[in-house]
This record gives sequence, structure tokens and C-alpha cells, in this order.
Amino acid sequence: MPIIGEIRRDCDVGFGKKHEKVIWVACPDCGKERWITVVDTRKSTFTSLCKRCCLIKRNGKLENSPNWKGGIKHVNGYVLVYLKPHHRFRSMTDSLGYVKRSRLVMAEYLGRPLSSKEEVHHEDENRANDNLSNLYLFSTKRDHQFYHRNKEIDRIGIRPIDKLGQFLKGGYCAY
Repeated sequence: MPIIGEIRRDCDVGFGKKHEKVIWVACPDCGKERWITVVDTRKSTFTSLCKRCCLIKRNGKLENSPNWKGGIKHVNGYVLVYLKPHHRFRSMTDSLGYVKRSRLVMAEYLGRPLSSKEEVHHEDENRANDNLSNLYLFSTKRDHQFYHRNKEIDRIGIRPIDKLGQFLKGGYCAY
């Protein structure tokens, strides 16, 4: 049995195969001992609590998590907002309770939740700019793609296609 504070490689203790250093720690509340990567112990949010004790401390609420950032996260240029379970637009969220801020702004303007088929377009192509004047609502994903295709044709011309209707590699044609 290892002693508290002992450091080994993860592959030596059956913890992983990345050859990272791991340290044997104990939970300060329940005393449960386990291996933790040394990199994780250097994070500002590290408490050395086991998963069970951490959940008990935060009382099942995300807001009490050490990683909580006010319910806002950034994914692929979009700003996602966490909506509480009783929020009137909760039906628009993903499985974790987050919704794109642009969809939330449009839904609040219209006064109704958006359907999963409706898509919000950013006129300036900046996914983080969610001003109402910059947003446009398309009823289907197909309409949104059609808009972008026509915009591309206006900008650089029509792409040549073969007899099967597939795009040819190479340049564009301005018909």
C-alpha cells in the first residue's frame, strides 16, 4: 500500500498509459485514498476531495462547483449560457442545460422558444456578437445553407460541376 504523498508513474500503478506522474492523496473529509495526476494537483481549483465528498459539499448545485464560471462557456466561437431548470426557455437547452446565447436573444425578442429546426444567423459572421441587430432567424437549416451558398456565389462565382453534379477540383467560374 502506498503512503500519502508518494509519487509514481501512472503506467506503474495501472492508472493510465501516458507516463504521467501521479501522487497518492487522501480525501480530507472521508479519508478515501486514491491516485491523482500531479498536473491536477497544481490547478487552482484542486481541493483533494473525492468525487462523493465534492458532490455533497456543493449540495448537487452547479453554482457551488469550483469550476463554475457564472453559467457561461465558450465553444467553437459561440457563447453558451446555462439556464436553470425553471427557466421558460429551458426547452431549448442541450442535455447539460446550456443554450447558445444567440438563440436565447432571438427567443426573448420573439417571446417564444425556438424550435430545433430554426437557425440563428450572425450577419457579421462573428459568433460571439449576439446583438439583435446582427441576428437573423432562418426557419430551417436548409434555408440558412442556401443563404450562405448564394453569398459565396456572389463573392467568388459558381463552382464548375461534372455530369454527376459533383464539384470539380480547381477554380471558380464567373458565369
